[in-house]
Amino acid sequence: MSGPGARRAVNKSGHYIDLTLRRKVEIAAVSPDLNRSEGFDLTVRQTRRRVLISVRNALEARIALDCGVDFLDIKEPLRGPLGCSDRQVWQDVADLISSSDVAKRPVLTVAMGDLLSLDYTSLVSGVNLFKMGLAECQFHPHWKQLWLQQTTRLISATQAKPVVVAYADSSLAQSPSIETVLDFAIKQGVSHFLIDTFTKDGRNLFDFVTLDELTHWCSVAYQHQITVALAGSLRRDHLPFFDQLEGDLIIGMRSGVCEDAQRDGLLSRDRVCDLINWAHRRSAVLNSSA
Repeated sequence: MSGPGARRAVNKSGHYIDLTLRRKVEIAAVSPDLNRSEGFDLTVRQTRRRVLISVRNALEARIALDCGVDFLDIKEPLRGPLGCSDRQVWQDVADLISSSDVAKRPVLTVAMGDLLSLDYTSLVSGVNLFKMGLAECQFHPHWKQLWLQQTTRLISATQAKPVVVAYADSSLAQSPSIETVLDFAIKQGVSHFLIDTFTKDGRNLFDFVTLDELTHWCSVAYQHQITVALAGSLRRDHLPFFDQLEGDLIIGMRSGVCEDAQRDGLLSRDRVCDLINWAHRRSAVLNSSA
């Protein structure tokens, strides 16, 4: 449900959607910087494996760019699971991308923190996707309306699109369950859905959810033309698990591509390039056998 006077309709799944937000999302989809993440064709079983690398500054962004990253995510690990970086860092990375080869530009995403404690209510030019966590929203009666209000405000002056975020460790984050958040994402007609972990204590995504559960959620998202991103202290040895997941999948890493495997450590060029090369190889193999 959205605010008074909102235009609503029923989608193919029988869910109500906010037409005002949906129209803004549709307009945002024409952004040329999103060409690498769009083009969803239900007649083709998309099995791409793409990589999102979280960076703390422009120096790290340059490493990821040089390796050919698909999604470049700006996040400050010392400020929480979706720690919001300073706006100057956003601008520095956006400027770096805008000065790079158009054909090699990644999708630029920013972490904004959690919905109930946002630091900023506006974005810088060049941001393609933004994400807000739902920590402490489990028992908040109006979190859906708040998400819609903040999202509408954030995209009002840009072509950025929202990523709906669910925490796998929802009981620790006091956030709505993955099922609840995925249902919300479907109803709002968003293009991207992220499953991450709130807890950053050495445990990873698979400490909180099973592969069978991920398989189910990815299948549901795929049926609704939603691209799934998975993150949460993932490591190189987790990658084979993703082969059985359906659809266009984004693998997000920070700690797994740092020198000391710590999310606040230094980004490793070799590890970043190795991960991206793996994604390219797996995409080729999966599509050739489809």
